[in-house]
Amino acid sequence: MKSLQGRFSKLILFIILAGAAAVYPQNVNDAVRLGMPGLGANARALGMGNSYIGLSDDASAAYFNPAGFGLLKRMEISGGLQYTNFDNKTDFFNNSTSYSNSSTSLDRLNFAFPFPTTRGSLVFGLSYHTTKDFTGAVKFDGFNGGNTSLIQSLLAGPYPSDIPYQLYLADSSNQTLVNGRLNQSGTILNSGALKNWTFSGAIEAYKNLFVGLNFNIITGNFTSN
Repeated sequence: MKSLQGRFSKLILFIILAGAAAVYPQNVNDAVRLGMPGLGANARALGMGNSYIGLSDDASAAYFNPAGFGLLKRMEISGGLQYTNFDNKTDFFNNSTSYSNSSTSLDRLNFAFPFPTTRGSLVFGLSYHTTKDFTGAVKFDGFNGGNTSLIQSLLAGPYPSDIPYQLYLADSSNQTLVNGRLNQSGTILNSGALKNWTFSGAIEAYKNLFVGLNFNIITGNFTSN
């Protein structure tokens, strides 16, 4: 029995180590991308600089303060479209290059359902809203007159890339014969968004005392080509 337990323990350890070898950590760019604030979920709130926590008296309360649903006296439906145009300009080896990327998407869709009560209020809400837009673009183009290139940059660093090897610019030992004096160019297009699906509820527990609760499901995607 002890022998079987030992073999089983070794098998579990092997599976854990094998799985850990395939895990890739996030880097600084991922942290910055998720840390950037979004625009918000309501044009009225945006016009007020998103100072909306103390008000939140419409169907967008799920984004700012779910207790605000308790102020609604009739059913409310609202929505919005978002158009994003991202312009970027890079300077690479004294050459300037401009590039842009745009996207149009459903930004938010909110429903609020007040229920009849003899005293106070009881309101439920369903909401969808985009919290972050990852649309982006970068393009660079310039002549490198030095003795190193981006190939060396991709091969070095804490997260070396196998792109030079795949493009036959480096051998299996990460050695390259390309030592600069060449034109270098590249294009990066980013897309995606972070989205919230929210079920909300609010009650007037006491006169002018509102209590709200959110249940959030967060989804999203990010693509960089």
